[in-house]
Amino acid sequence: MKKYVTAGIIAAFIMACSLFDTRNPEEPSEDNGTFVPPSTPGIVIENVVNAFENKNVNNYAACFSNAKFKFTPSVEVAARYPSLFENWTVDSEKQCFTNAIAAMNKESKPILSILNRDFDFISQDSAVLVSEYIINCEFLNASISKNFTGKAIFTIMPETDGLWRIAAWQDFQLAGDTNKDSWSSLKAYFRN
Repeated sequence: MKKYVTAGIIAAFIMACSLFDTRNPEEPSEDNGTFVPPSTPGIVIENVVNAFENKNVNNYAACFSNAKFKFTPSVEVAARYPSLFENWTVDSEKQCFTNAIAAMNKESKPILSILNRDFDFISQDSAVLVSEYIINCEFLNASISKNFTGKAIFTIMPETDGLWRIAAWQDFQLAGDTNKDSWSSLKAYFRN
């Protein structure tokens, strides 16, 4: 008799605690996208592309070195906005990217194409990638360009934690593309 009482108590406990009930699925987190710990310079570039296309500000900012980061805009944009990039930091990058995302159509997915992923130089303490890029974004304001093209030089370095991050970034307008906006232009549009 004792066995039946014990079994009955256990069965009642299991039914009461809803152990076998189905749960509602969890809502997706706001932190969408993939961020792979950047143990190589190539992973840094892949993380930038993924963060950009997933509109993930935190993953995007994690690609840059807080201690060493320096951005040099294209000559054309620097001439139009002479003081804008003087004290450009990772926080400036993050704020600019946040503003750009807020200005996009919610359903749209920005596309960032880094056309060449073959590094020009790699050593134990730095790597340099020179590549043309194409950015396509769908903004709510039709007066803002949807396409940005140019050339970037990324200097990527390992930090004390052993992970690689972008330490320096130079942007260039492509020769002959005087009517096209560069990545520097995109940053200038959303600087505040």
